[in-house]
Amino acid sequence: MIHGKPRRVALLAPLFYFSIVCSPDDSSGALSRQPQGVLAPGAALEREIGGDEKHVYLLPLTAGQFARIVVEQPAVDAVLVLLSPDGRQSVEVNNYPAPEPEYLSLTADTDGAYQLKISAADPKAARAKYAIRVEDWRAATPRDAQFVEVERKFSEATQLLRRGKADSLPQAAAIYQDALRRWRELGERRYEMKTLVYLAAINERQENFRRFIELYSQALPIARELGHRRFEGISLHGVGYGWHKLGESRKALEYYRQALTIRQSVGVGGEIAHTLAAIGNAHTDLGEANLASDAFRQSLPLARGSD
Repeated sequence: MIHGKPRRVALLAPLFYFSIVCSPDDSSGALSRQPQGVLAPGAALEREIGGDEKHVYLLPLTAGQFARIVVEQPAVDAVLVLLSPDGRQSVEVNNYPAPEPEYLSLTADTDGAYQLKISAADPKAARAKYAIRVEDWRAATPRDAQFVEVERKFSEATQLLRRGKADSLPQAAAIYQDALRRWRELGERRYEMKTLVYLAAINERQENFRRFIELYSQALPIARELGHRRFEGISLHGVGYGWHKLGESRKALEYYRQALTIRQSVGVGGEIAHTLAAIGNAHTDLGEANLASDAFRQSLPLARGSD
């Protein structure tokens, strides 16, 4: 059957869908500011949050202790803000969109109750579950202090990237590049991989697609080494997207098809839809209308289901 000429589908940058949203400040009338609980070693809690709610957790630490908190966010983009015992903000973390978890590490400079505030990045977000757990809690080592410093620099660069302003991109790139060097020194392969992906996002916005391909090509073997299938799919799609933007549609399809296989195995509908739409666009550019229409037809219900 001959299909009509397909319409190209607009694509966002291939790594993550960065939501450029502002977190509500403390004057917004947030619904919940009383402590939800006290976090302790091994703690694991599940809650629901949405709209302009703020959940507050206490971390009673003594000077010289290290703690690492993980927030699973399957359906809500969470923002984490850490306050020191004197009430000053230490760091804000919103590095990854759902469903990738957020991580926050700290070394206590002083005795006292640190506060962890959690809110939804979108003040209009529907209520959804998140889970918080204490992954680590112990005496800090010199390496921990280095790790926390680089993790906070990574968060700083990501805030600049999320602003979406062209003049903030060089500063973000410089911070990511320094973080990349330090992750490599620390042997933190997972963070090395993620930093490469975020550097690629900057190069995409700067339309530097050859460098973009190089960065995703470096991230890909690390994802495979770590067995991180989702980032393997992200990296394959990224390489394909780069070749597509350089006019190499046939070469792009080779990577898109590999990415599709990986993404179908992971099962994140929005990302499967994204790759199918990219395949459709590549076939459109090659004049292969039937194949393009088939890809778009498969993509549409998945895209609608992920809204």
